[in-house]
Amino acid sequence: ALTDLDRAIRIDDSLAEAHVNRGAALLGLRQWAPSAEASSRGLALGPKEPEKAYFNRAVAREALDDMAGAYADYLKAAELAPNWPAPRNELKRFTVTQR
Repeated sequence: ALTDLDRAIRIDDSLAEAHVNRGAALLGLRQWAPSAEASSRGLALGPKEPEKAYFNRAVAREALDDMAGAYADYLKAAELAPNWPAPRNELKRFTVTQR
């Protein structure tokens, strides 16, 4: 899948869905930083389902110990897709404190 997505992006770098799907594929390979980067690129291009890109980037950011970024992305995914339970379930694990 990753080879096909890379090929599609080489042909047309403006394909938001290809970048988002590349981020998901890299997430599956536990390549956290490249996954977050691909998700960010896809988001910048305006994907049809941005909540999925935010969710995947949140997972990658959490694995990279960027808890504030992960929380923000899970929250955005939950706001964009209020009927999707996955981001809300992840948010339950967080405790927000003021410094």
